[in-house]
Amino acid sequence: MEQPQIQEQLYLQERIFKKQIKKQHMETKVLEQEEIQAIKDLQVKREQLMSDFGFFEMRIQELELQKENLINLLVELRNSEATISNELQAKYGNGTINLDKGEITIVD
Repeated sequence: MEQPQIQEQLYLQERIFKKQIKKQHMETKVLEQEEIQAIKDLQVKREQLMSDFGFFEMRIQELELQKENLINLLVELRNSEATISNELQAKYGNGTINLDKGEITIVD
């Protein structure tokens, strides 16, 4: 389609749209004060909920970071336990440790 035809088509569509708007009868009414207040109250509640959701989402992210840190600490703990276990096993052999007595019972 050539440029002049496109412009003419757009012009015609705009005129049709304007005529349709003029055909619509619009009436303005005044809301009662209670209705206005009810809508405003809902808006305040919506804003508070959005704020609360944001706060809780932020808190969830913080907790997830703390969880990741705890998992890393747990992995370090297990590695330390395995290291000590391997060292004691290499030094004494397989056995059972009694921490209260400070003894290891060797199992053959």
